[in-house]
Amino acid sequence: REEGLMQDRGSYVATLALCAVGSVAILYGTNWGPWAGSDSVEYFEAANNLASGKGLVLVRASGAVRPLSFRPPLYPVLLALGNRVGLDLLVGARIIDVASFVVFAGALGIGLSFITKEAVAGPAVVLLLATSATIVHPLLGAMSEPPFFAFAGIALVLLLSYIQSGRIP
Repeated sequence: REEGLMQDRGSYVATLALCAVGSVAILYGTNWGPWAGSDSVEYFEAANNLASGKGLVLVRASGAVRPLSFRPPLYPVLLALGNRVGLDLLVGARIIDVASFVVFAGALGIGLSFITKEAVAGPAVVLLLATSATIVHPLLGAMSEPPFFAFAGIALVLLLSYIQSGRIP
């Protein structure tokens, strides 16, 4: 079992090392800031309002104050938390992007290595995720997808673990 344990550790170390390389790629890809869409404007406005104590609201052109109701609220809450500790909203968005990639890829990589008992599964999954334009592109933006990816990765690993073992890990 000692040999298997060392192989597991090697797999986990390789998985985490590839997560670190992927996070550097995300930082590089957002060097001039994350890309932003029309949703981003509302996320930043709601985050700024929340951080300044006005609540999770948007101010319309008419001056009417409306609650953020058409967008997922977690992303502006995360941005506002960063802003409250002194981070610029764009810097906060970059940190969320990097952290989301590490959680997403790390959960899938380590989780699948553990579930499949294959040492190469974790590093292979992280390498696949880090080199997939379909995965990386949303992780370079100031949108709600990065935190969604992180939570979805964790949920998928927990679901697979439950299916395999019949119990919650």
